[in-house]
Amino acid sequence: KKDVIYAYDMMNGYPIYIVAGQARDAALAPWRERRQMSVGATAAFTAVMLVMTAILNHYIYTLRRREHHYRTLFNNAQFSVFLLEGARFVDANNTAVRMFGLKSAQSATGLTPWELSPEYQPGGQRSEELARTRIETALREGGTTFEWLHKRVDTGEAFPAEVDLSSLSTGRTVLALAVVHDVTLRKRAEQDLHVLS
Repeated sequence: KKDVIYAYDMMNGYPIYIVAGQARDAALAPWRERRQMSVGATAAFTAVMLVMTAILNHYIYTLRRREHHYRTLFNNAQFSVFLLEGARFVDANNTAVRMFGLKSAQSATGLTPWELSPEYQPGGQRSEELARTRIETALREGGTTFEWLHKRVDTGEAFPAEVDLSSLSTGRTVLALAVVHDVTLRKRAEQDLHVLS
């Protein structure tokens, strides 16, 4: 005994009904095929999404670990480090905060090198003009090293420094990395030696 699906419809223009029957399995076969295809496609899509999610989570975890290592090295460096975009600082490490008497690393964001310097450098040139020239040189040539007179934000006290300025490409943006060494002790020693000689 087979299950049968019947359908009926009134014949157009006549007072009679037309009845047709078909085995249920044969009638539902196309629907079952479509359902199996839909379930298979959904399962495949779900599997792909799970794999992509796992890969994405792995890369996010790796990036966070790298960011943590970068921050640790950046903040534990024994010299001041500034990151510049254009002529403005976008980041600074903890040593820079202490060396320049800043309130925090965030307070350096948006400042310019000449705002952490006296108005004029020892050679008589304005700090702003000379700083722009040094940044342009570093971006054009890949790096430059020079002596610079800086000042603390909290006390206004000036101190001599040696600056290593190099360019960094992040793909779309070119940044400048400034490594600042306080050479006050070295300058005093040189001056004492000069006086003794």
